[in-house]
Amino acid sequence: VPQFGGFCAQAMAYAVPAATDANTFKIIDGKLYLFGSPRARLFFEMDQERNLRLANHYWETEAQDSNWRLQAWRRLLFRVPHYKSNTDLDEEYARRFGKKPS
Repeated sequence: VPQFGGFCAQAMAYAVPAATDANTFKIIDGKLYLFGSPRARLFFEMDQERNLRLANHYWETEAQDSNWRLQAWRRLLFRVPHYKSNTDLDEEYARRFGKKPS
């Protein structure tokens, strides 16, 4: 059974329920995590422990029992304090690994 109701684990680290691609996943400690794209998985893996902790927190405290569309809109309008855009994540990846993410 996928974690976070089948929503993207990377997006859930920002409290945003987002669609996933069933072909992009990772199993961590015997649990299935889905991602919206290979790039989302890559960004999740840059700080997997922290992102997993954040995703679990937001799933349990905000998203699990909410209307997923309203939750997504709420967190797209009122972003979590640690929010990073795709551009920010691209730059962080390039700094860490010396190349652009593929």
